Amino acid sequence: MTECYIDYTPGSGGNFLRHFLEPKFLSSHANFWVDEEWSTIGGGNGNLEANPYTQEDCLKFGNRYPQIFTIGLGATNIKEFIKVHTLVNLKNMHRSINRIDDIITDIQCRSFNLFDISSVSVMINYENLFNLKLLKKLYVELHNAQVPNNKIAYYNSYKQKHDKIFASWQYNVIEKICLFEYNNNVAEFKIRNWSIDDITENNWRPFLDENLCLTNYS
Repeated sequence: MTECYIDYTPGSGGNFLRHFLEPKFLSSHANFWVDEEWSTIGGGNGNLEANPYTQEDCLKFGNRYPQIFTIGLGATNIKEFIKVHTLVNLKNMHRSINRIDDIITDIQCRSFNLFDISSVSVMINYENLFNLKLLKKLYVELHNAQVPNNKIAYYNSYKQKHDKIFASWQYNVIEKICLFEYNNNVAEFKIRNWSIDDITENNWRPFLDENLCLTNYS
């Protein structure tokens, strides 16, 4: 295949996927925000090395090119939506994961839109971005070649950093509150009778068990 496009939503890892699938990209180490080392790259504002891609490269960023092989990447359910927009806050908006209230407010201000798969050849939902078997299969299909060891190392480096975020107590709080308030339709129309500022690493589980119920909203 001489050319394909990656159509992705911000925060869903489009640049990482491009790095993994592009043979010319040789790094074996991924930063948490993979754009940060480049001076110009789609969606990034890094300030070090120049963009490693040219118009002659195999993988490009596009939007709805039905005549070309297009890989779609984005959220396909509410949990993935929360993860993707948490990452937008951490990477693009430079917020700490400790700013739980700000991140939740930002997520709840966004329209809950899932990825439109109607114009893509292959869809990768966000959770499958961390499925090495699937990514290796896609690499082989694109290039008719086995995945080099540096790609495996790059994948592991990227995954470990994101696993740490999603395993954190702060992210668990963000996800639990967003899921409860979305599923019960309270975020827009009701006010919490409790404060996110009172949640700590030591009390978050019992605190949410006690307060995530409709009687604690008015």
